[in-house]
Amino acid sequence: MHNSINTIAKANENRDKTTNMGHKIKIQRVERGTTKSYYVNFPAALAEAALIKKGEEMEWLVEDRNTFVLRRVKAQKSMVKGKNPLT
Repeated sequence: MHNSINTIAKANENRDKTTNMGHKIKIQRVERGTTKSYYVNFPAALAEAALIKKGEEMEWLVEDRNTFVLRRVKAQKSMVKGKNPLT
């Protein structure tokens, strides 16, 4: 029980002012010859909680220079009764 309380407390500490959950990551840059790529690792706990499957298609939405949103191309039904999937 005590571990569950600590886990919830840590999750609450990670919430920003709009009550969104957050996960800090670092962008990786890889250069191979004349080609360079940037990689973003998706935290496994988040992927598993969202039931993301290997090969599932996602798209980036750019709101501004500081806000990038990753969303599913095919929206999934909510697991919570009476709730629509986030858009």
